Amino acid sequence: MEQQNVEMGEAKRLTQAEKIALKLRDMIILQQIKPNERINQDSISKQLGVSKIPLRESLKILESEGLVYSVPYKGAFVGNITIEYVQETYYLRSVLEGISCAQATPFFDQASLTKLRQFLIQAEAALEKEDLERFIRKSEGFHDFIHGMSGYKRVSMMIQQLNTRSLVLRFYPEEQCYLSLKEHTFIYERIEAGDSEGAGNAMRMHVQRSGMDTVKELQSKLADQS
Repeated sequence: MEQQNVEMGEAKRLTQAEKIALKLRDMIILQQIKPNERINQDSISKQLGVSKIPLRESLKILESEGLVYSVPYKGAFVGNITIEYVQETYYLRSVLEGISCAQATPFFDQASLTKLRQFLIQAEAALEKEDLERFIRKSEGFHDFIHGMSGYKRVSMMIQQLNTRSLVLRFYPEEQCYLSLKEHTFIYERIEAGDSEGAGNAMRMHVQRSGMDTVKELQSKLADQS
């Protein structure tokens, strides 16, 4: 059962609503849609080339994340997103992912270690081909596989809700990708050694470092827009 749950992380495909949510999340965080601005569903659906039904579903996803709020009879509005919000998101992720990784470590056997290593191999191959989106997918798969092994379903769900993929795709230069791959390799080595505390700390520091770098890039981007 655990292996089935683990494999679902890689096999899962984003729904149309989730894909729309990724694009809207990016627009909101980059303030292409301003804080407290009403989200014009007609305009957004035309801009993104989508119908209103999955768009409404995507707004519910963003509302659950605190990026959007609803006003009865008026519609959906953008929340007041700040740099502090992004920092908090990464901090929460680092804590939860560290806990999950430490919990998962004792459950890894040779078969699951081999599967985990495949994510590293595939991520490196994608990076060599300069396929950033595939690299991110494989890197996310690496994280999801570990969390699937933990058995902590609620923690895994909370981690998924703290989604920062849109920021990663926009702000990760090549050198950060190689650093991320190096950190993933170290996490793998700690798991392989059965070092729960070391694996958890490595995961926590990896997410924190990723967050700090992303915030710096975001601050630079917002400064350029002002």
